Amino acid sequence: MKLLATLFFLGVFSIFAYCSAQEDPKSATVKVDDARNFNIRCHSIDVKNVSVPSVATTIYAQYNSKEKLTNVSFKKDSLGKSADNIKLLHPLNFKYFTHQFDSLFGKEYTDRYVDHGSHLEVFYWLVSMHEKMTEMPVAGKVLLSQYVKLSDNDSDESYTERALSVAGQISELRNLNAQLNLATRELADSSLKKNELGKRIRLIEKEIVQFNLEKIKSNNTIQKMSIQNKIDSINSIKINLDSFISSIDITLNSKDGLNNKIKSIKSNINQKQEEIAKKGIYEVSEVKMQFENGFLERIQVSIQITATNRHEIFENAYPIGFSSISNYKNFSRVRLFRRSSKYDPWDSQQYIYLSDIIEMYDNELDLLTKDYSPGDTSVTVSPGTTPIVKLNKLKTFYIIDGKTFTDVNGFSENSPNGLVQVELNRRFNLLTHRFQVRGSNNYGFVNYVNARVNFSKIEDKLKGLPLRNELSIENKTVVSPYYASNLDYLRYENLGINLEVNAFLFDAPDFKYTFYIDAGLHYGHTPVIDSNYTVVDAKAVAGTPRQLDAHNFTVFPRAKLQLFAEKRYGLTLSYQMNYTWLFSNNNFKQVLSYSGKGLDLKSLTTNRTARLSSTIEAAMFFDPNPQSSSGKIFTKAIFHFQKGDVNTFYPQILLGYAFNIFK
Repeated sequence: MKLLATLFFLGVFSIFAYCSAQEDPKSATVKVDDARNFNIRCHSIDVKNVSVPSVATTIYAQYNSKEKLTNVSFKKDSLGKSADNIKLLHPLNFKYFTHQFDSLFGKEYTDRYVDHGSHLEVFYWLVSMHEKMTEMPVAGKVLLSQYVKLSDNDSDESYTERALSVAGQISELRNLNAQLNLATRELADSSLKKNELGKRIRLIEKEIVQFNLEKIKSNNTIQKMSIQNKIDSINSIKINLDSFISSIDITLNSKDGLNNKIKSIKSNINQKQEEIAKKGIYEVSEVKMQFENGFLERIQVSIQITATNRHEIFENAYPIGFSSISNYKNFSRVRLFRRSSKYDPWDSQQYIYLSDIIEMYDNELDLLTKDYSPGDTSVTVSPGTTPIVKLNKLKTFYIIDGKTFTDVNGFSENSPNGLVQVELNRRFNLLTHRFQVRGSNNYGFVNYVNARVNFSKIEDKLKGLPLRNELSIENKTVVSPYYASNLDYLRYENLGINLEVNAFLFDAPDFKYTFYIDAGLHYGHTPVIDSNYTVVDAKAVAGTPRQLDAHNFTVFPRAKLQLFAEKRYGLTLSYQMNYTWLFSNNNFKQVLSYSGKGLDLKSLTTNRTARLSSTIEAAMFFDPNPQSSSGKIFTKAIFHFQKGDVNTFYPQILLGYAFNIFK
């Protein structure tokens, strides 16, 4: 009854959770207002002036959930007067934000541009503003670099030295681009002014023609003098306008004019780009990341190599741990190899370090766990437009995997295998760091711990294991022990609790297999029934059966080979050796087999060989739609056999459905 009540509670709770998940938290318009004090750092446009001025100001922002719009403005009078708002649509585009922000900021400081670090600081704040609107809890935010420096085995630069080298070179390039933008705006403004002045002069010339006609037609001397004065005055204005146009032409066309200035800046930019390329620094055009089970399973970084005028992809050779602080510290040692290379850490081919792409992973702390990895997801971004990527955690009620299945053998009337069985499972990542061998092959130790609970034999038939007895009688008392085979105690379990720890893992992605060695501890509960024999007239007579409980603990090592571990399908083969202790308060015992081969049927002493058994398993799953919230269909063929008597065995053929609890 307790088991049925537990299952009933899980069912009701799952329905409630599902209905709650259907509610749309964004059905009503929600506005999130925030303000933050910033010290905006600026660079002087004049290259000779290397000072970095800054302006302290307060920036206001409001996010509208319905319109997916963020309004940004400076505090009034912080820059001398009230600034205009800028409107940003989501998802935020970093390049557009930078352009709009500089325009807003530059109204009073036209001779400066905002430092790239200040851009990122404000942009990061805006990205974080509407996190409370998301349905999924945020695991953290990744800051991606827009430029990286290629390394090879001959380079002994540290992470800090590479970062400073890239930052210095790119800062100079951004400075030149800012100068170019400013000079281009000045050129556009000057051209616009020249056009406006030209239009004004043409209007004046028309007025002069009109006044000359009026002067010719007039017969009044005084009127003619008045018209001539107007013509002289307008001519004076025209002369001044011509003078303004001439000064603009001088500005545009002189040796130090804007046109020549723009040409000079463009030339400097080209030289700087060539210099940057010679130093092995390139712009990142795209980054793709795939997260699975606490690992950065795949990362592909696309870089435009100017020397060959082609895109190169740099990628990881093996899954990268992404769940702990030690994993993040290790980024500075993880290499991403050029796809055309051999993924060989001893090869002199150029590569990039993961820490040079992922500058920072700002993990959230309030996740009710010390596993800071995001949920399984894939993202594709351009660091130039989206340098900050928000990664979500799985919902708290997604943390348990469930399975419901049946043993095909359970359809037999006399079979003890449960027709309906339920399994709850949770995997916890431990040491997710991997070590590269040759190519993409890698290995790791103590990668995870797996906790599992099994409920079985839910149907009414054969709820207890019938115990046997050799019925040896001495002094009108049955002195032989009640017993059952070691495998039958395991076969009749209605509750099992497993704790498995990964000891070693070897992964060969190119050959699509992973080999595991795990160690585990299993607790099992088995209801048993004895016949409660008494002796009458020197014969054993069965009395009222007693319902008893058998408890067992099993330790085991297991070797497992996982093939084609994809989201759609997979195959697993494993061998497990079990050593089982039975706890019964000496009411009954475990034996090797019912054949008496272990010579342990009449004695309470347990034959140690009886505790040993083996399990061979072949499992396969199939997921017809990995992108949906539906589960996976799986089947298992399991063969259990006893050491010391291989004829003592039992098979299982399981067919079931695996899913996320409450999903």
